[in-house]
Amino acid sequence: MALLEDLFKLEGAAGATALGVGALLLAPTILPAVGRMLRPVAKELVKTGMLAYDEAHGAVSEAYDAASDLVAEARAERAGEGSGVERPRRTSDRARHGRDGHAAGHGAG
Repeated sequence: MALLEDLFKLEGAAGATALGVGALLLAPTILPAVGRMLRPVAKELVKTGMLAYDEAHGAVSEAYDAASDLVAEARAERAGEGSGVERPRRTSDRARHGRDGHAAGHGAG
């Protein structure tokens, strides 16, 4: 016991070094016991993470499918509307074809 009492009386770097060496000597006997106790906790954390991942993956997959359906419906409606509606001309089209829509320089003559 005197050794233990002397260890706690050490101050500064000598005390810290003594405690560090003691911890290193005890680590091989303490760490496996701590590891055995923490293994079930770690396993539950992994299982919970896997469950959360699966739930998130399912939700994202459903959202992707819904968005894909919306895009497909919008494209189908756009294609159906495009056949009867004339698209407005751009400024470059007007300059190329003149105001009345006929090609410039090609008129009745």
